[in-house]
Amino acid sequence: MKDFLHKILPEAPVYVGAYIVPGETMRQCAFESKEDLAKFTVDMGSVDVYYALSGFSQGWHTHPTNPQRSVLRTAENSCAQRSLWLDVDIGGENEYANQEEAIANLSSFLGSTGLPQPLIVSSGYGLHLYWPLDRDLPTEEWLQLAGRLKTATVETGFKVDPSRTTDSASILRPPGTFNYKDPNNPRPVQVILDAPAYSVEVISEALSKYSPTLLGGGNVGALVVPIPPHISVAIEQGLHGMDWFLDQDLADGRKIVEKCRQI
Repeated sequence: MKDFLHKILPEAPVYVGAYIVPGETMRQCAFESKEDLAKFTVDMGSVDVYYALSGFSQGWHTHPTNPQRSVLRTAENSCAQRSLWLDVDIGGENEYANQEEAIANLSSFLGSTGLPQPLIVSSGYGLHLYWPLDRDLPTEEWLQLAGRLKTATVETGFKVDPSRTTDSASILRPPGTFNYKDPNNPRPVQVILDAPAYSVEVISEALSKYSPTLLGGGNVGALVVPIPPHISVAIEQGLHGMDWFLDQDLADGRKIVEKCRQI
């Protein structure tokens, strides 16, 4: 586990792990080292365990515009990444029927894009694909590269969860744990194909023919422009009455996992 995390995660002040105890909400924990995060994933035992794919600038901190809230795993708090990733769902509408079909289509995707073979993790149901990088990228630079990868999946028709690809606050299941979506039939989360760390330049060259896109399909450069203060305040004021949305402790994580194939 420790070797896997060192390959996938950047150097950063804070790392994030999360878990769900049956019948309870998702809980998140901040760690100061990859070793501590690795130990957490092993020590949690028979629960669904996750890890954040980015490094973060700080641990739990006060929400910048809502002092009554504490936040941890947010895109704004992410500071660096050391891999690109894709989340391939299985078995649903407009998804691959099984892992074998997904891997066959992955081969076509690699042939079309020129990308090298990714590290492949079976989540128990779907597949998590990683391209480890040979150096850390600041989030803004990573967004450009991840945005090109997202465009590549769209233009080649490779079926993935599009929101996961460019989400710097994403979590996935770490290898060495179990997927308890079906508590009576837990499935192992395991690496089924390893891959080396690739040069950022090699990955950039393969993706250079694709324009970067983020959520909603817009240009990355356009989407990372700061929101004007008066609009930001209006949005925040509009959300203050939506405590059910803003307070993650009110979300039933178990229900989310049961309904969501991607995790």
